[in-house]
Amino acid sequence: MILMHRRIYTLLLCLALSMPTVAYGASLNVVFLNPGHPTGDKSGAFWSNVDKFMRAAASDLDIELTILHAERNHLAMKRLADEVHKYAPDYAIVVNEKGVGTDLLARIAQRNIPVFFLLNTLNQTDIAALKRHEKALIAGSLIPNNHSAGKALMGALVRTHRKKTGHVGNLNTIALLGDYTSPAALERQQGMLSYMSENSNLALIDATVANWSEREGYNKTRGLLKRERIDLIWSANDAIATGASRAVKSSGSKHKITIGGFNWDKRSEKYPIDISFGGHVTLGAKALVMLKDLHQGLLTQCERHIVMDVFKPLSTDELDAFHKNTTPNNLDTFNFERFSKTSTAYSEFDIDVFVTRHYPTAQEQPPRLSCE
Repeated sequence: MILMHRRIYTLLLCLALSMPTVAYGASLNVVFLNPGHPTGDKSGAFWSNVDKFMRAAASDLDIELTILHAERNHLAMKRLADEVHKYAPDYAIVVNEKGVGTDLLARIAQRNIPVFFLLNTLNQTDIAALKRHEKALIAGSLIPNNHSAGKALMGALVRTHRKKTGHVGNLNTIALLGDYTSPAALERQQGMLSYMSENSNLALIDATVANWSEREGYNKTRGLLKRERIDLIWSANDAIATGASRAVKSSGSKHKITIGGFNWDKRSEKYPIDISFGGHVTLGAKALVMLKDLHQGLLTQCERHIVMDVFKPLSTDELDAFHKNTTPNNLDTFNFERFSKTSTAYSEFDIDVFVTRHYPTAQEQPPRLSCE
């Protein structure tokens, strides 16, 4: 997986060398094509929270930000891509959700607008198939390391379960996947499978797609619990994990099951989950920082395409602090301009800032990213 990311980065680096020259110094106009809803939906509040961070960052960075929502409809996403030019942006930010990234790029590139990929980028095959003009308009990309996160969640589930139950034998696992095509879903799944292949005392009872949905997480888990004894439930996001927790509770089983997911959603007291890895919700804000620095000519070629090891679990107290600190009003008290190289008080972008409110120096916290 690391080799694959390096190959993709090498391709993107070559593309960056042919990027059009941009005018420096002007306030930026950016359009973000959000694949989700402006408010929470069946998959949780992740995409609306991405909006929240981006709006706070745009205010500090002197960026005019327009957000268009496709509401989980890939056809609407394509239609909105055709409308991006109406806002006369300097850059468009898109997500390769459900494999539509090449189509979005092609539509936006017709208007000669540079495109930045957030959270889900293109793979080697996608890039190789692009037209030269389309390749030249890829401004950059920022994605979390989903493979390592999928693997880390599986390991955390095993350790947590053994600690709380004392069980040292084989463990039966079900995996509730995000979807069939999004890079994030596939890479998290591959990370989970990688961990299981290295640990022979784990049995994968079933791996089934739950479409990021709490309801499908509930329905899929309810059916599987009737077939087998389940010890661990690995979920592609917290909404699915919450649905799984609801199914476990409704089953009436006294057998202890450990459940985990991704996103750092607010925890449900009624249907709790044991572990949540997150941090990637902040990366839309980081993308705007990158675009500001790119526009100012301050990014190296390497820094234009980043794979960031951003995922981590939080304790209950840390998660409570994160949610308290990142309400819209409280987010406005953070200074996102400090993460830009234009700042005289520069600080590395670090998700712990939103938990502790402490901006690390470069010595305290080196950047957790990979673009080699």
